[in-house]
Amino acid sequence: NFDFWSIKIKTILRAYDLWEVVENGIPKAVAPLKEKTEAAENTTTTTTKSESSPTTVPMKEWQKKDADALAKIHLAVSDSIFPRIMNSTSAKEAWDTLQD
Repeated sequence: NFDFWSIKIKTILRAYDLWEVVENGIPKAVAPLKEKTEAAENTTTTTTKSESSPTTVPMKEWQKKDADALAKIHLAVSDSIFPRIMNSTSAKEAWDTLQD
């Protein structure tokens, strides 16, 4: 029963801080913001957001989270369900397949 199982696995994924990557997938990389300084109009400086957001977390970290989440999903499904998701390349893809 997906409803029962999904509550259990969501709790596990949240405990490991992995639910966001399952729910939203890996965010597309965003280039650092570029802004002109007032002192030198011809010079640009590169600044990045100081807050932790999907665009400031290194891509490698997102890929690791995705791999961890996919592994946990693989381990949490029964052998009879596993063939449905064994070719999924992301945790989001596996989750979406299981929801259908």
